[in-house]
Amino acid sequence: MLANVYCLPGTMCDERLWHYTQQALGESIFLKHVSIPMEETIETIVDALAVILPEHPINLLGFSMGGYLACAFAVKYPERVNGLIVVSNTATSLLDSERQQREIALNWVTKQGYGGIPKKKAIIMLSQANKVREELVECIQSVG
Repeated sequence: MLANVYCLPGTMCDERLWHYTQQALGESIFLKHVSIPMEETIETIVDALAVILPEHPINLLGFSMGGYLACAFAVKYPERVNGLIVVSNTATSLLDSERQQREIALNWVTKQGYGGIPKKKAIIMLSQANKVREELVECIQSVG
């Protein structure tokens, strides 16, 4: 039986995020990309997701920002979640040091403009085994 997993991406990610994972899973599990609705707050995003996602219990996967949203959805609609998978996320708010680092980066981008993720940074994001996979580096750079 084919199991569907509804996937919420991180900030600036799209359906390409799941491509290699889907290949590794084969045909027994199908990853269904769900775009994050353009809303102002987590609460309104969760409400918009409630309209988009099936009403029956689903398997929900969230990556990074999508992880926060998946958790918020599961808390608000527990009867609609069969299983929850959270990747690259924590169960708490960001640490003050992480929040400060992101604020510094955002201020810099506001002043200087955003030119995408440099190749060196994209390579750092990958595991040692994947650092030589040019298609992964290019994928990271293209979404960033």
